[in-house]
Amino acid sequence: MQQQWRISQRPDLARREHVVEVGMGMDHRSHFQVMGRYHAHDLAGITTRVHDQGPAGPGITNDAAVAPERPYRERFYDYLGHDSGVIDWPMRLCYYGNRSRVLPEKAMLKKILFRLIAICYIAFIFLTSTLFFLIAVVISLATRPFDKRLRLLHRFTCFWASLYIWVFPPWSVTIHGREKIDDSKTYIIVSNHQSLVDILVAFTLFTHFKWVSKAELFSIPLIGWNMFLNQYVRLERGSSASVRKMYRACEDHLQQGSSIFLFPEGTRSASGQMREFKEGAFVLAKRMQLPILPLVIDGSRNAVPKNSLNFHGRSDIHVTVLDEIPPQHFANTTVVDLSREVQQLIQNKLTPVPSEG
Repeated sequence: MQQQWRISQRPDLARREHVVEVGMGMDHRSHFQVMGRYHAHDLAGITTRVHDQGPAGPGITNDAAVAPERPYRERFYDYLGHDSGVIDWPMRLCYYGNRSRVLPEKAMLKKILFRLIAICYIAFIFLTSTLFFLIAVVISLATRPFDKRLRLLHRFTCFWASLYIWVFPPWSVTIHGREKIDDSKTYIIVSNHQSLVDILVAFTLFTHFKWVSKAELFSIPLIGWNMFLNQYVRLERGSSASVRKMYRACEDHLQQGSSIFLFPEGTRSASGQMREFKEGAFVLAKRMQLPILPLVIDGSRNAVPKNSLNFHGRSDIHVTVLDEIPPQHFANTTVVDLSREVQQLIQNKLTPVPSEG
C-alpha cells in the first residue's frame, strides 16, 4: 500500500497558533501517526494545493481533500499568498479541515477580494472622517458655552461611528434591551471586548458617556482628535501616574452627570476567551456609589480580530444590555468579588468559545 503524508488542520491548535500536524499513514483508512507539528506558514502551501475529492473515508472528515496520486512538482503559496518555493512531492497528500482552503485559486481570489474590501473600507473611513471632523469642530465651538458635558458633540460622534456600521452590509448589529438604559442616570458602563469594531458598536447605543481609552488612539488623525474634542479619558498603560489621572478625570465626568464606558479586560483577546477583568471600573463604582451597567457584545470577534485590519467575512453582532447593578447591591462586596461577579454575568451571555487547552 502506498505511503502518504497527512496534514491535519487541528482547529484547537490552528486557532491558537496556526499549527498543522504532519504524519505518516498507509492509506486514508489506516491509523494516522503524528510525526511532528509545524507552523502553518511552513506547510500551508501543501494544505492549499490539494484537490477536493472528499469525503475520503473513516478517520477523515467530509471536508477532506486528496491530492493526485502521481508525483508532481508545483509552486506552492502560503495562506498569506507568499511564495513558498518549488517543492517535489512524490507521494499522495491528504488534507482535512475547512473546505474553503481546498482550492488554491478560489482561496487566493477570496483573500485578494477581502483585502481590497478592507482597503476600500479603511479609505472610506479616513476620507469621510475629514468632513466629519470639521463638522465636529464647528459643533464643539458652537455648543461648548451652554453644553458643558458635550452631549451634542457626543451624539454627533455616535452618528459618525454608527455610519460605518450602517454602510457596511457584512456587519449587522442587533441591540437587545436598549430600553433598560435610563438616559437620565449616570452609569459605570462595562463590556467585554472582542474586536476593534466593538468601539463602533458601542456608539450605536446612542447614549451619553465618556470613553476610557488607551492613549495611542488619541494620536490617530481626525478620529483621535475628535476623541480629544469630546474630552474622553486617555490612559497610558503601565503608568501609575496616568491611572491616577484617569481616576480624577472619570470622577469629574461622573460628578457632572456623564457616564463612563470601560472595557475592564483592558485589551482584546486574540483567542476569543475573555480576559480577567481589571478593577478600575469597579473601584469607581464603589467610590462614587453609582450603578454598574453591564453590556454583552457577542459576534464581533471575527470582524476585526486582534492584530488584523483585514476583512474576514460576515459578522452578525448582538449587543445585550443587562440589568443595572445598583450600588446597594455591592455596598458590602469587595472590588475583587464585584469584578468577578460582573464578569461572570457577561460570560454567561456570551456564545461559548472552545478552550485553547
